[in-house]
Amino acid sequence: NILEGKRIAPWDFAVAGDRVYVTFHEHPILAEYDRATIQLLRELPFDEAGFTKFHAGLLKVAYDESSRMLYAELGMTDAGNRFLLVQVDPATMTVRQKAVLPEGGLDFVIIPSKRRIVAASFFSDRFYEFSTEPLELVRTFQGPLNSRNVIFDARRDLFYSLAFLPGELWALDYATAKPLARLDIGGKAQSLMLDVERDQLYFGSAQGGYRVELTKWMADRPPH
Repeated sequence: NILEGKRIAPWDFAVAGDRVYVTFHEHPILAEYDRATIQLLRELPFDEAGFTKFHAGLLKVAYDESSRMLYAELGMTDAGNRFLLVQVDPATMTVRQKAVLPEGGLDFVIIPSKRRIVAASFFSDRFYEFSTEPLELVRTFQGPLNSRNVIFDARRDLFYSLAFLPGELWALDYATAKPLARLDIGGKAQSLMLDVERDQLYFGSAQGGYRVELTKWMADRPPH
């Protein structure tokens, strides 16, 4: 049972070899577990470490295999509604770098080949791109409104992202950040997944579950 002590309300997890890292929202803790036994090994409480003035707010976590680093979003962290993107070194379970997110959101995607991270704002149509070394903002661009999901198609060099309330699926070119295609899919669009092997997208909305054949939808943008 991982719900012990202050570790309540798990939000997200990332797998790195024989370790599993879980974020807890109500008390902003990043916890490390043995993957086989689910035994707690270490934890990083962000409030006690001074990264936030609140006792809540740790959101998504993701592992970058190329750099062997963890990334997580923390927020709000103060009365100014500031959100942070943090880089955590699993070897020491400490924060190595941090950067201010201009707006908070629920999703970001790591692009190892470009050494970039792209975070979606849930409060607007803006997306924020960061370099990983150093961790700093390098580009802002527009995309779908209040997106909860963004993923990267490395074979086509583009993003897929959902507009939660308007109910749209977007494809955006990475280099220019310009929209290439849109689909109306119904409100509350979320839970986006890319099946690379089958070249398909899966997602859901208030109207049901969907599958998109990318060989047809992206016919003029074949994988390479």
